[in-house]
Amino acid sequence: MKDLVDQETGQRGFLLTGKEEFLAPFEAGKRSASMHFQELKDLSQKSFEQAAMISQLDAVVSKSEQ
Repeated sequence: MKDLVDQETGQRGFLLTGKEEFLAPFEAGKRSASMHFQELKDLSQKSFEQAAMISQLDAVVSKSEQ
């Protein structure tokens, strides 16, 4: 959740100011979220249901980053 908040904060800062340095939290949150989703996928390999839910959530978050 923190990764998503960081992305939102960076995006909002950039939109309000137009200064690219405000995109740093967005980029850091994006990288961190990707890493955390991979860790969750690795941990949930034994449960098809959990893995499917994590993949769906990852797809939604990745789509919103575009």
